[in-house]
Amino acid sequence: MILRTSISRHFAAQSRTTNRLERSLVSQLLALLKQCKSTRSVQQVHAQMLIHSVQMPMPNYLLSKIIELKDFSYSTLFFPQIPINSYAFNVMIRGFATTWQKFDLALEFFVKMKSLGVKPDNFTYPFVFVSCGNLLTLRIGSLVHCEVVKSGMILDFHVVHSLITMYSRCREMGFARRAFDEMSERDSVSWNSIISGYSRLGFASEAVEMFGEMREGGLEPDEMTLVSVLGACGDLGT
Repeated sequence: MILRTSISRHFAAQSRTTNRLERSLVSQLLALLKQCKSTRSVQQVHAQMLIHSVQMPMPNYLLSKIIELKDFSYSTLFFPQIPINSYAFNVMIRGFATTWQKFDLALEFFVKMKSLGVKPDNFTYPFVFVSCGNLLTLRIGSLVHCEVVKSGMILDFHVVHSLITMYSRCREMGFARRAFDEMSERDSVSWNSIISGYSRLGFASEAVEMFGEMREGGLEPDEMTLVSVLGACGDLGT
């Protein structure tokens, strides 16, 4: 009994020591990763991860850095090596939608994400709507809109902003306005999204009217607001 207790204590102490060493190693690798300015230096950190069998969340951080450095080939090769998780899918979808503007791949990864049982969240949907808007895929965008409403994420500012922009890019200002009107609160980005949509599509009167409502609500216009409104005023000849 005494021997068994002694052995248990020994392995417990070893486990604590191992955990401390692993945490220390992850901290060191993360610090090195933040300093990386090239793919070559990232690959060196990656090699150390493989040598020391470093597990999550370090691979997620590595993927984010690869995308930050805009290395498309490396990111698509590295992604399958990471355990399936929402963070990894989100950074890939965001990378496709913004860094590389490969909007079709962003939607492809969104479908793959759901097929693998990974739940999309408020970090997923904005870039899905960005992709739908740029591809003018109104049908897919509308289906995702329904999904967002059911999930309750329609209350998220970033999700609704991207939804309004998606509808305006698809020339569906009626749907964009409905999404805007259903917001319980609006910030300057909300107003800019709807005003720029009206202005870009030639609805100058509506753009100026919304600008007036924005000012009445106590929000100050920024540079983006003024560019849209000045364009609308030019169309009206005022």
